[in-house]
Amino acid sequence: MAVEPDGRDAASLMYYFDALCSGDERPSILVDGHTVINANRSALRDIDLNLIGKSIDDVFVDAGPDLETYIQYCASVRRAVPGTFALRGIAGDISTWCTEGFQVSPAAGDHQATIIFRFYPENLELIGSKRLTRANLELAAEIIRAGQLAEQLAKTLNDYRGVFENAAVGIAIVSLDGRWINVNNRVCEIVGYRRDVLLTKTFQDITHPEDLAPDLDLVAQLIRSDVQSYALDKRYIPAGGGVTWVRLTVSLLRDSAGQPIQFVSVIEDINALKRAEWQRNHIIGELNHRVKNKLAIVQGIVQQTIATFPDPKVFGDVLQKRLQNLSRAYDLLNETDWVEPDIWKVVERAVLIPFVGYANRITFSGAEAQLEPQAAITLGLTLYELATNAVKYGALSNDHGIVAIRGERASSDGIDRYILSWIERGGPKPALPQREGFGSFMLKRAVEFTLSGQSTVSFGKSGFESTIVFPLKDIRNH
Repeated sequence: MAVEPDGRDAASLMYYFDALCSGDERPSILVDGHTVINANRSALRDIDLNLIGKSIDDVFVDAGPDLETYIQYCASVRRAVPGTFALRGIAGDISTWCTEGFQVSPAAGDHQATIIFRFYPENLELIGSKRLTRANLELAAEIIRAGQLAEQLAKTLNDYRGVFENAAVGIAIVSLDGRWINVNNRVCEIVGYRRDVLLTKTFQDITHPEDLAPDLDLVAQLIRSDVQSYALDKRYIPAGGGVTWVRLTVSLLRDSAGQPIQFVSVIEDINALKRAEWQRNHIIGELNHRVKNKLAIVQGIVQQTIATFPDPKVFGDVLQKRLQNLSRAYDLLNETDWVEPDIWKVVERAVLIPFVGYANRITFSGAEAQLEPQAAITLGLTLYELATNAVKYGALSNDHGIVAIRGERASSDGIDRYILSWIERGGPKPALPQREGFGSFMLKRAVEFTLSGQSTVSFGKSGFESTIVFPLKDIRNH
């Protein structure tokens, strides 16, 4: 039995109401004056979800003086007073209820009495039907909401699939043991495998052996939560063989308990980037190499010129011409983007252009050949010195001598060689040089060490001759 409330103490009133009415199937409300201050679950369910805080005039419908008289009477006695009134329900519907009202706290001063009202449906079958109807409406509303959520979910999944499949980068879901669970089209394009084939493999199967250990180490760190994600440049072995470079970014999905579930990998094709890096490094290395070679050649030209022409005036003139010839050789290489120039282009730059006044007395013929860049420079400097000597001492020193330059290719022992002959006719009788000049240096040492070749000279009665033989392949570049 409920404990009687203690005077007008609010907490005591609420406790009394809850003890008396909370588990009752009959709707019950606690009214302080004309305001509902509490209601049990049945009242909220069967009469109005928002009962608490409402005026009693809003709960009863058009009761008029009868309602006021009834309330006053209930407030004056501590026994149940029966009545019958119309109430407005949750959906605005109006139904007739039987009531019992009794005072639990009398009026005091300006404060009105506190009353408990209990309600009984006038027609139990009707109220049951209304409850069923309301339940059906609520169920229908839930079904509609569930359908809307399902539609939204389907749209979200469809959007996700669209993003997943059409992303510009590869996206993959990978199991903890490395198996490919799902991949988009871009992953298949990068690694060259069909989707059904790739899903039978692990990422370990197609990772380059040299890159596997660093990748697995980062995977272990990710599982231990040492890192939240990681990025790695690595190589895959595609279906067609070879290697393909990728930039891999990996994160880990975990369940609500923090346990790892699977990896999410973003895979970007960086083959072009790696190729550009290689080209940049190669260009820098090649540039350093060429600069050092050029400086070495210039140093050799200066040293040989000083040894041959100690007089400063003569030295300056000869050195300038030799450096101009070196510049022409480099111009030819730049024009061909340092792709093996044709041997007759080298002859033209080294002989015909600087000695254009003798062009009608110089001929060249024979087999064509492409020269490695350093070989072109060495051969150009050598031919320039031969032409200089011909002008000073040989066939071009008079008015009727001629120079013939001939080339042929020959193979032996599996090596393709080029034979370049310099033949002078009609000049003064050649004489052996008193000392080794720059031309002799180029014929002997430069041809041997730079071209991996050999040279011979002849000072016969008919005229000076020189032959240079060098391999067209595997030319050393010193």
